Amino acid sequence: MKLEAGMAAVVTGGASGLGKASAAAFAAAGLKVAIFDINDEAGEAHAKAIGGTFHHVDIMDEASVEAGFAAARAAHGQERVTLHCAMASRRGKTLGWDKESGQYKRLSTEDYAFGAEGILVASYRVASISALGMANADPVNADGERGCIILTASVAAQDGQIGQVRRAI
Repeated sequence: MKLEAGMAAVVTGGASGLGKASAAAFAAAGLKVAIFDINDEAGEAHAKAIGGTFHHVDIMDEASVEAGFAAARAAHGQERVTLHCAMASRRGKTLGWDKESGQYKRLSTEDYAFGAEGILVASYRVASISALGMANADPVNADGERGCIILTASVAAQDGQIGQVRRAI
């Protein structure tokens, strides 16, 4: 899909890192950008710097994501681009060295499950809510395209990291 000036874009995790850089690039290309993040100070500052809007959105909370999309759509219209860069996890290795005890310790199952929720489920949440809005909107071109959703991931998804479990496919 060709990006056109004036199209609306949503960037999760837009207050830092890849999300911040992408939000700036979208704005420079003439898109109306809504930043979703939990870092209010950085998100508001970046949105102001690029002429976008900031919405406090917690990707772990369905109502927060729905409210963020509603507010972004009210400000810019239906998003035609969603770039999902946000994630939530309790970082840790499957096994890590505990300096205090002098022994190895394991990442708890609960902490691992939180990461699965913050990466897998949150990605589905953001993508499905955006897709529903796009699907119910008029096409943007003769090919019937309605938008584009991009889910980012860490290189660790393809390149196993020391101390982390990786499923070989």
